[in-house]
Amino acid sequence: MTRGRLFLLLCALPCLSLAGFALQSYPFARFELGVGLLAYAALGLWRPHLLLFALPLWLALVNLAPWSGSMYLEDYDLVLAVSLGVFLATGRYALSIRLTPAQWLFLGLLSISYAVSTLRGLWPLPPLDAIELSTYYSNWHAVRLAKGFVWALLLLPGLVALLREDHVRARMTLAWGLAAAGAAMGLVAMWERGVVNTALESGSVAAVVAHLLDFGTKYRITGLFSEMHTGGEAIDSFMAMTWPFGLLAAAQAKKRRWAWLGGLFFVLALYAVVCTFSRATYLALFAGLAMAAGLHFFPHAAHKTARRQDFLTLLGVLSPLALVGLYTPAGFYTVLIGLLAWAGALWGGAFSAKKSLPWGAAFALLAIVGAAWAMNGVRLNPDFPTSTLLALAVLVGAGGYWSGHRLVAPTGYKGVALTMMLVSGCIAVVTPALLGARMEKRLAGNRVDMVTRENHWHEALNLMPADWTTQLFGMGVGRFPAEYLWAGLQNDIGTYQFKRGADGNTVLALGGGQDARMTQRVALPAGEAFTLSLDARTDDERLWLRAMLYRRNILQQSDTPAQFRELNKHLENTHGQWRRVSWQFNIGDLGERGWTGRQPLLLEFMNWRRYEYLNRPGTLVEIDNVSLKDAQGREWLVNGDFSRGMERWFPYYDFNHLPWHIKNLLVHIYFDQGALGLVGLLGFLASTLAAAVHRARQGNAWGFTVSTAMASFLTVGLFGGLLDMPRVIFIAYLMLFVTALSGPSRSAWASR
Repeated sequence: MTRGRLFLLLCALPCLSLAGFALQSYPFARFELGVGLLAYAALGLWRPHLLLFALPLWLALVNLAPWSGSMYLEDYDLVLAVSLGVFLATGRYALSIRLTPAQWLFLGLLSISYAVSTLRGLWPLPPLDAIELSTYYSNWHAVRLAKGFVWALLLLPGLVALLREDHVRARMTLAWGLAAAGAAMGLVAMWERGVVNTALESGSVAAVVAHLLDFGTKYRITGLFSEMHTGGEAIDSFMAMTWPFGLLAAAQAKKRRWAWLGGLFFVLALYAVVCTFSRATYLALFAGLAMAAGLHFFPHAAHKTARRQDFLTLLGVLSPLALVGLYTPAGFYTVLIGLLAWAGALWGGAFSAKKSLPWGAAFALLAIVGAAWAMNGVRLNPDFPTSTLLALAVLVGAGGYWSGHRLVAPTGYKGVALTMMLVSGCIAVVTPALLGARMEKRLAGNRVDMVTRENHWHEALNLMPADWTTQLFGMGVGRFPAEYLWAGLQNDIGTYQFKRGADGNTVLALGGGQDARMTQRVALPAGEAFTLSLDARTDDERLWLRAMLYRRNILQQSDTPAQFRELNKHLENTHGQWRRVSWQFNIGDLGERGWTGRQPLLLEFMNWRRYEYLNRPGTLVEIDNVSLKDAQGREWLVNGDFSRGMERWFPYYDFNHLPWHIKNLLVHIYFDQGALGLVGLLGFLASTLAAAVHRARQGNAWGFTVSTAMASFLTVGLFGGLLDMPRVIFIAYLMLFVTALSGPSRSAWASR
């Protein structure tokens, strides 16, 4: 063993020891989390490159903060520490990193900016205790937001080593991991929207399909991203990055079944995209598709004739967009049948070019005629003109035939299949969501919401002093929520604080508002009686203490869930004394009754300012010794005396998210990190994406996909801060680092 190898092995020990110590400190599911980390480490020691597949999946599917209440030490910190330890222990940690001079310059500026601005946000150094780690107003918030970038830097040498071993294998392993993570979010979206619960409880195919295609609901998915408990764009930015990778996985697959699996991952990711019902995410999807179309049909070496022919091919590929107009007057099934006509003609054109012109043309004609007949039979409005349906069938059929005939030579049958997956998947999934009642209502509010965002950006910039240090280094990483609070701009959303008295007793103080909720997830068995009790005190004349048991994932769209147990107390001045408050209730079928696929059950407390309380002065209530016992006296809550601060408790802000997020990437980094951070980030993005686009135009598959993904991701950044979602920004930096480290294009993706 060489001295360098021994040194790396010795460095691995503190990383793995730190992960073990953090696991012992983690307040929830230590055994299960430990087993998962051991399995992850074993996988990495066996095949280190497989960590690039497992890591995106872990970040997407494992998020224990709503159960643990740990907002600063997160489960993903543990898995990244194990990843670093595995890279070091296996000797895969190369410190000689090859980047272009421009990338080194801007990455250096960005690193300096993070270091200085994190210290600015952290100073003066607060105590490291449960009170400080219970809120985003703490100076420790700087560390929470900066660690996404720091973790990416620490793992960068590991990426270098894996890419040098086999750059194709490393990139494709990461691509499959991102594709699987996006697909997993599609499955999570089905669970969130009640599809899984309906399938398990009703068994009715019609009911399942109705839930699956219900695009009029108010519910917007959040995935398992606990960061969205204050709003933000975690699910939006994550899906913007991952949706194209299913197509990359399919394109690079050596066997047909893997190609179809990649296509399935792509469709599932698209389903998650549309179920966000986010205007920014929809715009990001279209931006990514526009980038993909431009890169595919206008390659680097194309001459004028080829460009003209490629433009006609592009029109043929996009001809199914004409079917979107059928959705409202004729129904969704006419759109699907039209897509089948286009797909049939696409393959007919490909077969004509490669095999037999008569048979290919006959197949395309059969697809067109059959589609026209079927569309006429399933149209919702019998008065809708048959001639229009026939004309659209001919239009999309001709477009499909021409594009299939043109695409098969340069891309092969795999390219034709990928084109079919991309176009059919996007139109079939996006059309009913985009034209559904929910998005129609959201799009109607664009103008008002845009004015609100612009005013919010101006408010954020006005919080910054005009001195040169602030302009250069920003206010400090993570300082926005606290600065917004102290400026008095919070608009009555409510607050919470853990307070420790002189006797060492810790209580939870809830400031009156319409949004702040403190919760704990509980698994109460159905049909049993329970008693909820707590100590409360207030010096205010009167306030509304509201407790509620109901089911939720991360964000709710209503103050009144479909099913709940509501327990209210209009509390009057206790004159500094504690008053015991209790409720008795039966949980009924709201409780757990086996695996049903429902969202988790939780207990919620609010100091609620609604109705007549809106006209009263602000109020504050302190609560302590919260207990939830069944008839046998068994306690169902953990840390009900708040002696361990936030442990097992978790806050939510469902409606007003502006106090927590600046809602624009450029304004956010300028506020946090000043001009230095802005120049560093933009420069590194530009230099890396320019290289990706250059490789994409030469036919490089990874460059093509990353260019598409980052076009989507940065479009979300027009309306979201992105940098305040640490696990998501880590994935973004990971993708950029792999792109920056990739060498020149070695082969075109059409030939793979």
